[in-house]
Amino acid sequence: MAIDTVEAWLRAELKTRVAALIAQWAPRMGVTVADWGIKRMKTRWGTCNVRARRIWLNPALIAHPPACLEYVVVHELTHLLERHHNARFHAWMDRFLPDWRTRQAQLNGQNQRGSFAEKRHSPRDGAHPHRSSSQPIVAKPANVIATEPPRCSSTETANQP
Repeated sequence: MAIDTVEAWLRAELKTRVAALIAQWAPRMGVTVADWGIKRMKTRWGTCNVRARRIWLNPALIAHPPACLEYVVVHELTHLLERHHNARFHAWMDRFLPDWRTRQAQLNGQNQRGSFAEKRHSPRDGAHPHRSSSQPIVAKPANVIATEPPRCSSTETANQP
């Protein structure tokens, strides 16, 4: 019974943090989220359904530093601007969260006993918020990142690079 109470409190705490992060980041990024929630996932930290504008986040994120949670939220919100993990997606991430690679490595390099991420990976493993540390990762070359980040002037909309 006490474990259920702790899990409920952790889930509520995560929901509070996620709500604040979405409220902070969605307007800044020029995106709208129709729905979001917390859902247990074996192989992902988060997922985004672009058509439904819905984001799901793994409850195990509560065991990680707030900067890691912020990284996953921004990552999923970025999918509302660019669906695929291509140069444009990485340019958006560079623009909104310049230290995202450090946060990504921190999230996937932690070894939380009994939690979502049980296997350590080095940063070169290309760890990614859609995959847990237990899933094999194929490293991507560093030169995949766009040379110029998307630009927005005051006359452009925020979601057009």
